[in-house]
Amino acid sequence: MKIATLFGHRDFSDDKSGYEIKKMIIKIIKEQGIDTFYIGYNGKFDRFAAKLIHEIKKDFPHVKSYMILSRLDQKIYIYDKIDIDKEFDGTIFAPVEFAYPRFAISKRNEWMIDEAEIVLLYVKYDYGGAYNALKYAKRKKKLI
Repeated sequence: MKIATLFGHRDFSDDKSGYEIKKMIIKIIKEQGIDTFYIGYNGKFDRFAAKLIHEIKKDFPHVKSYMILSRLDQKIYIYDKIDIDKEFDGTIFAPVEFAYPRFAISKRNEWMIDEAEIVLLYVKYDYGGAYNALKYAKRKKKLI
């Protein structure tokens, strides 16, 4: 299993960059052998990435995607909003149960980066969760 994870800003809008993101995902599937994607599902970029990978799976059926949860109750909340089973191959609870609730998402993001070989980021601002993920991935010397 070769894992990639994706991060982007909560207020993402699918402008021209959507096509570039899709090309990059296909490239790492073909060239790097990535077969598993971890997605946090906390903002617009995460929802966009989940739908994009779901679409790409039509051409690459061996690829799996997982929603990574930061809180145990998050799955219940999200089930009211989407059909997880249609968009993902499953959910994984990141081992951050002892994190202070305010930092659970940040700790989950760090765990996702630690688990991944490649980190795909859509970062436009020098603040927020996506920017912090970029800084953490650089510190961990991940392929970005």
